[in-house]
Amino acid sequence: MATKKDDEATVGGIRLHTEQPKGPGLEPKKDTIKVRGVGLKASEWARLDIIAKELNMKAHALSLWALRDFIRRYEAGEIATKQTKKLA
Repeated sequence: MATKKDDEATVGGIRLHTEQPKGPGLEPKKDTIKVRGVGLKASEWARLDIIAKELNMKAHALSLWALRDFIRRYEAGEIATKQTKKLA
């Protein structure tokens, strides 16, 4: 069960736990958590575990942070791809 301290945890400005959604059409009360599996190679999971230990985090929290950071950076136009469009 998440504690208030857990809910306030951030890494690099990215919240580790539930946060208010941002973007058109996303309403806070209707934006529920949806669980999906992520397939990584065994060596990638092992490296993720090592990095999490180095950062004194759980691998799950690190995974959340990494994905949320990517979404934030992509939407800010910081990820260089042909499809990247900077949102207002």
